[in-house]
Amino acid sequence: MNQSAPPLAPSKRLVSGGFDATLCVWDLAADQLRHQLDLGSEGMRDGVFLPNSNILLAACFDGAVRVYDVAQGVLLDTLHVAGPYEGMNITGVTGISATQRAALKALGAVEKAGPSAEIASGSL
Repeated sequence: MNQSAPPLAPSKRLVSGGFDATLCVWDLAADQLRHQLDLGSEGMRDGVFLPNSNILLAACFDGAVRVYDVAQGVLLDTLHVAGPYEGMNITGVTGISATQRAALKALGAVEKAGPSAEIASGSL
C-alpha cells in the first residue's frame, strides 16, 4: 500500500462526483485535488463515508456500489445488486408491449438469440 500521502481528516476532505463518471477527492487543508478516480460507465448518484475512515461507498447510476479508499485513491471493490428480474428469460413472451419488454430487460430480464429464440417467437 502506498503511504506517500497522509490520511485525509474527515473534516478536511470533499468528494465530488456526478454524471461525468469521475470521482474527485479534494484535500481542503491543502486546497488541492488529491485524486481523480473513474466511476465506470456512468456517474455517481450518492456517496457515504464509513464512520471514522477514508472508505467511501459510491452508489452509481449503473446500479453498482463502488468501494474506494479515498486517502490512497484506489478502488477496493465493486458490488453489484441483482435486479428483481435478473436472468429471467423473456424470449418469446407474448402479450406485453415493447415498453414493458424494455422495462423487464432494464430490471435484469434477458432475451436469448439463436434458433431456439426464433422458434419461440414464431420467426421460423
